[in-house]
Amino acid sequence: MQYQRKEIYPLDAVLPFTKRRIKIEYDGDMINMSSDRYTLFKRKGVVCVTCGLTGVFFAKERYNENKNKYHFNLYGFNTAGKEVMLTKDHIIPKCLGGKDSQANYQPMCAPCNQNKGSLENPQINTEGYRSTIIRKEQEKQIRKNLKEKNIYWMFDSKLFQSPKRDKLLYLTT
Repeated sequence: MQYQRKEIYPLDAVLPFTKRRIKIEYDGDMINMSSDRYTLFKRKGVVCVTCGLTGVFFAKERYNENKNKYHFNLYGFNTAGKEVMLTKDHIIPKCLGGKDSQANYQPMCAPCNQNKGSLENPQINTEGYRSTIIRKEQEKQIRKNLKEKNIYWMFDSKLFQSPKRDKLLYLTT
């Protein structure tokens, strides 16, 4: 699926405004903020439950076919420095009777979600989330990628908490 990107936003510019039946204007475009994905990221965090990839920014994007409707996609960087989208995964796949509910959703990066397919109970960290501490090599690469895009970052534990209350990465401008 091909997206056209218009802007990028730090996590704290999007997640606090996730509410049912509300649209908010972001730089001239109305965005529907009642997405199950946004709610998932706000409630359960922005870390892939399988590989530990951390979402660091939202991109305001639209499908090529839909010229007027923008939405937010959450992205992080893999160890090679490439952007990777985080998705809403069904813990119990719909094809196996899983429900469309927050209790059955978990954050997962697109490659892990694709690898999981319709498997039930994939091999994940027993705590549900891998450590959110970013290794020094990854941190260095992330800082370099963000600096090239004129984005700055910091740590904060107030918006996003893992079960161990580790601090997660998020962006600030």
